[in-house]
Amino acid sequence: MKLILKEYLASLREREELDAVLPDLLSQMGLNVLIKPSRGVAEYGVDVVAIGSIKKGEEEKLYLFSIKDGDLTRDHWSNGNQALAPSLEDIKYTFIRNRILDQFKDLKIVICICFGGEMHSSMSDRVVSYIDENKTEKRAYEIWNGDYLATLISAHLLSGSILPWKKKVIFNEKVININRRACFISSTLLRVSSPNFPGE
Repeated sequence: MKLILKEYLASLREREELDAVLPDLLSQMGLNVLIKPSRGVAEYGVDVVAIGSIKKGEEEKLYLFSIKDGDLTRDHWSNGNQALAPSLEDIKYTFIRNRILDQFKDLKIVICICFGGEMHSSMSDRVVSYIDENKTEKRAYEIWNGDYLATLISAHLLSGSILPWKKKVIFNEKVININRRACFISSTLLRVSSPNFPGE
C-alpha cells in the first residue's frame, strides 16, 4: 500500500492537490494549522504553517512548509517563478521577519521542504549544503518527500472516511488508476513468465 501511496503523491499537482492533502494530514497528526494555501495572497515561500509537536513529548515548534509537486530536480530548485531556492530565501528574509505573530516568535522554527516525489541524486549534495549553511540554533530544516509523506498518511490519514468527500473522491480515483496500472503490469509479467497462463 505504501508504494501505491508514493505513486499517488508523486502524481499530485502542487496547487489544490498536494497542498490540499497536507493541512488535513497535519491536523490529523495533532498540529494546529494556522495558514493554508490561498490564491492572490503573497506567500513569501510558505504554503502551509502549523504549530505543535510531531514527536510525543517534544516541545512545540512552528512548522513552515514550502510545497513543490513531483520530484525535486535541478529545475525545481533554481529555475522559474516557483523555484525552491528563492522560496527558501523568501522564508528566511521576509516571512520569518515580518509574518510571524509575536506570540509565536519564541518558538523554534522548522522549515519543511515538501514534495510528492523523490529527490534526484544530483540534488542531494546541493540541498544538504544549503541546509548546513542556513540552519541555526533556532531554525532547522526537514525534508518531507513522497516516501515520508506516504509513511505519515499510512499512520494518520489512511482511513478514507476522515477525508472530506471531495478529496476522498480524488484520492480513490487516483489510487484506483494506479492499482489498474499495477494489475496490468503484473498480469503482463505473468503472461510472459508462464506459458500456461489462463486464457492463453
